[in-house]
Amino acid sequence: MSQIIIDSNNYWRLVGELSFATAGDLLTELTNKISTLDSNGLTIDLSEVKNTDSAGLALLIELLRINTSITFCNIPKRILSLSNVGGVRNLLMNEGV
Repeated sequence: MSQIIIDSNNYWRLVGELSFATAGDLLTELTNKISTLDSNGLTIDLSEVKNTDSAGLALLIELLRINTSITFCNIPKRILSLSNVGGVRNLLMNEGV
């Protein structure tokens, strides 16, 4: 199970799983919420993500495609490892291409 907690308009937390089992529903929910933002500069905290896989990485990349001003913090080691293998770590770390 996964949950989005909105601490403020510009600071959200993802809690729970970021995996094949949850990525589709999370993408739909996050896309809907992101589309209602009035401002840029959203930070998504991943410190409470407990289980993740390559679908979690794909979800984060898709969110950046939707809104390039998103910043991720406390990215789980598993996602960082997968992003290194895929050559996309720079995207998650807001370093550009």
